Amino acid sequence: ASIQTGNFQSIVISESPASNNWTPERTLTITGSSSGTTLQYKIGSGSWTNYTTPIKLTSNVSVYARLTDGHNVTDSVTYAEDKVDTTGPELVLGTLTSTTKSITIPIETNRDNESNIVSTVCKINNQVVPISNNSCTLSGLTFHETYPYEVVTTNGAGITTTRSGNKETDNFGTIRITPSPAGDTYTLERTLTLSGTSAGTTLQYKIGSGSWTNYTTPFKINSNIN
Repeated sequence: ASIQTGNFQSIVISESPASNNWTPERTLTITGSSSGTTLQYKIGSGSWTNYTTPIKLTSNVSVYARLTDGHNVTDSVTYAEDKVDTTGPELVLGTLTSTTKSITIPIETNRDNESNIVSTVCKINNQVVPISNNSCTLSGLTFHETYPYEVVTTNGAGITTTRSGNKETDNFGTIRITPSPAGDTYTLERTLTLSGTSAGTTLQYKIGSGSWTNYTTPFKINSNIN
């Protein structure tokens, strides 16, 4: 904001908080006196009003102050307000995703066209999680459990917008072993197909007392074994 004084130097418009700070509301105090005169103000193109108490501004507008003796008036003093923001930031979350041990929150929109965004905090399970590439992920969770989340963004005027809810981690999928030919028929060789995965998990198998191996393609067995 700016203060431009006219010819009558005794009129002073003071602001709180200071005019270089964004705020949802600013209070103006007007001082100035001269014997036999009345201190007046008007907001924008409104009418002149006798000043009695501080004025609260909740929008960007000019305020004028003057002294009058009923016949003559001084040149007015102007206060131009340009850093009032009463609107919260726009915050839109994308579709949350999860694995058996993690939850990810994508942030699709996070902006403020007036006082700009000054901070954004992401919490999952009441833990602050760093935001990277417009998303935040907390790992090390327990599968098939529900966890609270919250994203709070704040603009330059100190107004916040919050998005919160609950998200469940994935459960392990049901593992199926499909034999071909069917397991109730004798055969020289049988092909086994495995299925059943969850995001972030790896399907593995082992034959008999062998080592666990990542499953990629159907495999063949030609002996009676587990």
